[in-house]
Amino acid sequence: MKNVTFAIDDETWCKANLYAVEQNTNLTALVRDFLNSLGGRNPEAGRLLQLQRDTFARIDARLGAAIPSEPLLSREALYDRGRSDESRS
Repeated sequence: MKNVTFAIDDETWCKANLYAVEQNTNLTALVRDFLNSLGGRNPEAGRLLQLQRDTFARIDARLGAAIPSEPLLSREALYDRGRSDESRS
């Protein structure tokens, strides 16, 4: 699963958060459901998504363990490394 970071103004956040509470859910679930709904608007999207999954599965089958399934650096390590490099300047 990927993490996504975005910025919204305070008023939008408050309204969305209130709506989420009223729906007995949270903002992450609301955004995830919205993004998932976008795939249903384009009939080609489902076919392309399956094609992508199949292609990645074939690549994984051919390469086996040659490519790590996890990133080499976590997001936090990547950002920490960038900050420590900047502080050396």
